[in-house]
Amino acid sequence: MSAINSILITRKPGSFEKLEQWCVSQHIRLNQVPFIKVEAVLNVAIPVSDWIFLSSPQGAQHYLKHYVIKAKNIAALGQGTAAVLKKTRLQVAFIGEPTDDPVIIGQKFNALINSNSTVFFPLGNRSKRSVIDQIHSDQVIEQITYKTSDQQQVLSEKFDTILFTSPSNFHSFIQSNVIDSNTCIIAMGKTTEKAIRDFDSTLDVSVLASPTESALIAFLEKLK
Repeated sequence: MSAINSILITRKPGSFEKLEQWCVSQHIRLNQVPFIKVEAVLNVAIPVSDWIFLSSPQGAQHYLKHYVIKAKNIAALGQGTAAVLKKTRLQVAFIGEPTDDPVIIGQKFNALINSNSTVFFPLGNRSKRSVIDQIHSDQVIEQITYKTSDQQQVLSEKFDTILFTSPSNFHSFIQSNVIDSNTCIIAMGKTTEKAIRDFDSTLDVSVLASPTESALIAFLEKLK
């Protein structure tokens, strides 16, 4: 029998279809509860640029739903964001390495592009600008294309394992809930890991470097 009986993921139901099927096969209770609300910002003037850099799966989803890409090349912060783009058959010319934090990814991207290339960054209102700060300001075009707000919920049940999908989801979660010391905490990406460790350095956090369903299922298999 699996050592994992219950999993909480801080994202809306239906976000992880393969994981849902895996949990059913393993007799594991899966709850998917978002602790943030993400809304698109409409009527933004999208510029023509040499590059567009998309920094999160949700940001990419909202962008593609409401806007067109006018850039010659596409860059993605990581595999999760790239997967969203590839689903629509878009070619991604740069994908950040899963082992690198956003600052390093920004530095590597900056080393790749020409010194006169323009880069468009569609951003959320809570962007930490880790990649942007690595690019010369004369090359950067930025616009807020989505907004994130807290959606606090008090959970009446405990979970063996919690996957925090973003720093915002984590911060919203802990405003109304307490993490049990025995809970297995998984952070999706290094930015989320840092947010958790900054809050409480004593928490035991595992990092899901590659934010894909296959990587998540493989990680959970090791916990069994």
